[in-house]
Amino acid sequence: MLIAERRAQEALEQSEERYRELFENANDMVYTHDMHGRFTAVNRAFERISGYTRSELLEMTATNLIVAEGDSDPDRPRDFVSQGHRPGTSEVSVCHIKTKDGAHVPVEISNWLVYRGSEPVGVQGIGRDITERREMERAERQQRQIQALNAEIGVALSAGESMGDSLRLCIDALAAHTDADFALIWALDDDGQTLVLQNRGTAPQPTARVGIGELLVGRIAQTRQPYLTNQLPQELPTPWILASGSRSFLGHPLIADERLYGVMALTGRDSFDSSMVELLSPVAHRVALVVAQKRAEEALQSRERRFRALVQNASDIIAVLDSDGRVQYVSPAVERVLGYKAGTLEGTNSLAVIHPDDRAKSAEAVRDILPEPRLADSLDIRVRHTDGSWRILEVTGSNLLDDPSVRGIVINAEDVTQRRHYEDELKRQAFYEPLTGLPNRALFLDRLTHALASRARNRDGLAVLFIDLDRFKLINDTFGHRVGDQLLVAVARRLQSCLRAEDTISRFGGDEFTILLERLPERRSALETAERVLDAMREPFQMDQQVFITASIGIAHAEARLMSPDDILRQADMALYRAKARGKARALVFEQQMNQHAIGRFELENGLRQAIARRQIEVHYQPGVDLVTGEILGVEALARWRYKNTYISPESFIPVAEETGLILPLGLAVLESACVQGARWRRKFGDRCFAVSVNISARQLEDSRDFVADVERVLQIAGLPPEALLLEITESVAVQEAPMITSALRRLKDLGVRIAIDDFGTGYSSLTYLTRLPADTIKIDQSFVNGLEHSEAKASIVRALVSLAQRLDMDVTAEGIETQEQIAVLRDLGCLRGQGFLFAPPMPARQVGRVLRRRSLLPRAKAA
Repeated sequence: MLIAERRAQEALEQSEERYRELFENANDMVYTHDMHGRFTAVNRAFERISGYTRSELLEMTATNLIVAEGDSDPDRPRDFVSQGHRPGTSEVSVCHIKTKDGAHVPVEISNWLVYRGSEPVGVQGIGRDITERREMERAERQQRQIQALNAEIGVALSAGESMGDSLRLCIDALAAHTDADFALIWALDDDGQTLVLQNRGTAPQPTARVGIGELLVGRIAQTRQPYLTNQLPQELPTPWILASGSRSFLGHPLIADERLYGVMALTGRDSFDSSMVELLSPVAHRVALVVAQKRAEEALQSRERRFRALVQNASDIIAVLDSDGRVQYVSPAVERVLGYKAGTLEGTNSLAVIHPDDRAKSAEAVRDILPEPRLADSLDIRVRHTDGSWRILEVTGSNLLDDPSVRGIVINAEDVTQRRHYEDELKRQAFYEPLTGLPNRALFLDRLTHALASRARNRDGLAVLFIDLDRFKLINDTFGHRVGDQLLVAVARRLQSCLRAEDTISRFGGDEFTILLERLPERRSALETAERVLDAMREPFQMDQQVFITASIGIAHAEARLMSPDDILRQADMALYRAKARGKARALVFEQQMNQHAIGRFELENGLRQAIARRQIEVHYQPGVDLVTGEILGVEALARWRYKNTYISPESFIPVAEETGLILPLGLAVLESACVQGARWRRKFGDRCFAVSVNISARQLEDSRDFVADVERVLQIAGLPPEALLLEITESVAVQEAPMITSALRRLKDLGVRIAIDDFGTGYSSLTYLTRLPADTIKIDQSFVNGLEHSEAKASIVRALVSLAQRLDMDVTAEGIETQEQIAVLRDLGCLRGQGFLFAPPMPARQVGRVLRRRSLLPRAKAA
């Protein structure tokens, strides 16, 4: 009985220790408080989030610290205790923690009552900091707002009869589609020195007119730089804005073609994020185009009014032609518009100064109005200026041959060159991607929609190619965005060279391109086009230096009679994903089984996301041993996931984690578990088990906000010395030598953590990177160990790798050892460390503890 009681007591103590460790080391804040709301226990995360120390928190109550979201009086206490629940239930809500420095941190809280018997005795809760999630939601909302805003500004351009009308529509759109309380626009006056406020009812305001360089608005115009502050300046115009409680201000100059057209400003009670400046830059440019075009239109209208006062039925240029098209008269305006002296054109054929491509339609328009007196439809023609350039004139003709006071065809010609250029610019912005000049997503979808509708009638062959550049992010991170943009432009040109004139190519987004192939003679034509693209991409791109990049391509054919653009794009995207999964740099045609695979992958991703969130990822450990003594030198931590009662192979779920970004929380969870467990073993068995190895990915080194800081924090919390942690990167990651990865590795090395290169020998690159990376250990890939005892070639490779490591003062570990003969050969080759199923498979931590008690893991020699 005493032994049983002692074991029960030990189990209870171990359980309590595990609970305390989980309580203290949780990333989320965990707490308990009594029925009066006074905290009785809080963990470190609560201290970190609130800014209060544990002792301070234990003197406080939840009702004074936790604020319900959306409360009109955030400082009024809330009684969370009274909001109790039935036993076994909890409530999840979003609240705010009032921190010690006065800030409010949004948290997602789950509370449940703790009962003693049938009586509630307190509350236990978990809170998660959702600040980052809120920021992401805010950024997405802002992006949607800007897209809607751009659309409405386009409407404002066509709907406004005057510049003022259009700008007031823009102001309404800005206020409706941003987080601002007020939007304001100052347009540059005709004198080029004064900014005039365009908002309705602004006449009494002291800043309705602001000089360039005066006040904040004038300085924005002078510097031509945006200005953001979350403390509204008192010098801003408007008592009605100050009275509204606005405290944030964002001003942006309106510039198009390097010319200033005014200043746009937003004010609001909530703080503006710095990303708003970048988001609003294209909006400001479009508003500037609105001002420019409306100014051009108003200028032209003003000229028309002046000329009408002088000459009836005339616009900028008035000319009279005879029935053969010869010029009888031209108004003096021709000199201002086209540079010609009026008299020099009289008696000449009017077609002589018209662009060759426009002469036929000009002559046809004259012929159409000859039979009877009437007004011809207007048309645009290009007319040569005396400086050699071509001006666009909107021309109308009236047959007044029978009018005795005229006896000719009266031509009214208006110079619309600038207007047409602005219209073309707005059209280009709406349908073409600015960097590459290719059609954008909107234009591609429009053409695809029409192509599918046409195919439904004539059954022509149609296919879509979805192209994604392999390793573009690595190139962008390594060489910078300037080189990345240059590469995208070069890729676009090379892709165009592979296509027919009637094919449509678009930059769909980021490093993705789509190609629409219509009227295909046979199905194989699409694959042949993809193969031409793959061949073209194999040639290096010459930037500041040679850059190599490949592409993966998904192909989808329009099979069904009524197929939507979303359907065919989704199929091409599925085929693209399978092409990447099979090794990239290839093209695959969509097959129906890919649809089922995509559904399975979606389920796998959701299951993995839930498993990480619920901490259901297990960590198994495989010992590494001294090949001479059999002594255990360390353990390698390996993630294991039990999904639907079956362990999923890491080869299946790790790529999904890498692609979706789940590798970041997954890797951190494995690192935390391994370090805590390693420290526990060191305390129990001494330093004999001196190293815990953890695999890390390139995504962790590149994308984590501060992976090195995470490692330092985990080591500190676990109580594991840095030199007892060995972080393993694959050789494929090491050979990239991306600056971000190399920098992170050096910082880890400075911290005292050791670095290993896993799967060594499988890379295809030069081994010179070994001299530049701060590595301590190389792990020989099991492909070289398998069959080593029967292969002199593999033995030679291993001997060379061991010699190389010794010259660089690195340790060598052989992976995948399965036979005693392999141990003997490895010893002879100088490799004295190894791991493999011959010694022990990966196993849960509780089994490792029993293995660590053994003096040697070397198998006993077989009897003779």
